[in-house]
Amino acid sequence: MAASDKDLALHEAGHAAVLWLVGWEHQLKLIRLKGSGQKPPAEMVPAIQADMTSLSDLRKYLLVMWAGTAATGKNDFDKDLQDICHAVRRHLGISKVRTLFPLGFEPPEASALIFEAEKTSLRILGLNGFRSLIEEIADQLLAMPKDSSGYRTLPAADIIQLCTAKVDREAILADLASWLDGK
Repeated sequence: MAASDKDLALHEAGHAAVLWLVGWEHQLKLIRLKGSGQKPPAEMVPAIQADMTSLSDLRKYLLVMWAGTAATGKNDFDKDLQDICHAVRRHLGISKVRTLFPLGFEPPEASALIFEAEKTSLRILGLNGFRSLIEEIADQLLAMPKDSSGYRTLPAADIIQLCTAKVDREAILADLASWLDGK
């Protein structure tokens, strides 16, 4: 079943808000939505670039990637899961991460990294004001007029302005500092 436009907007808004949270907002240009049944239906531009050799960068990347699914509460974004597994493979220097959904992943160290990041992303979305921030970003994206290519586009400057106004990044990062630093 195809995701609704609202779910697509929430998904991309989740990615963008957590990208800002972890300090990678310089990578964000925009999020855009074409709609369910389109190719691509929605996306964050550009795709995230991170050095997966450090545990800190891997954890930040995994948080950003899980945030889309956490924002919708639905596990129907297979490309994100593929990207998550690819990042963990690169970090661990292994050739394959096998999915055993809903039980986990193999090898066990991959499973631990993936589920720890998923749990942390859900925790972030439960923090005061973060879920409402994501909903506001999604609503603004949905309110944008379609361009000649059929996309609704929300530029990074608007997203960053919302994030900065609505959420105390430093307070959240202080709570996550040890985990984000790879400890």
